[in-house]
Amino acid sequence: SSDEHRRGPSVCLAHKHAHYVAQALLGRGVVVDVVEPDRVRFNFAPLWLRYADVRTAAEHTREVLHDLG
Repeated sequence: SSDEHRRGPSVCLAHKHAHYVAQALLGRGVVVDVVEPDRVRFNFAPLWLRYADVRTAAEHTREVLHDLG
């Protein structure tokens, strides 16, 4: 896309209970925000995140989503 240079290092997860997912992740120390109406956004800052941090965030996300059923 012609707007690639304007994009940041973020990933969004669509979920109908995005607010609950975000709160659960924040409670586990994973910093995310909610993009209305149904997205949880992860922002990856390569200068201060390690691969292990991303993996930990993914594991917490899997567990939160599993708990939702």
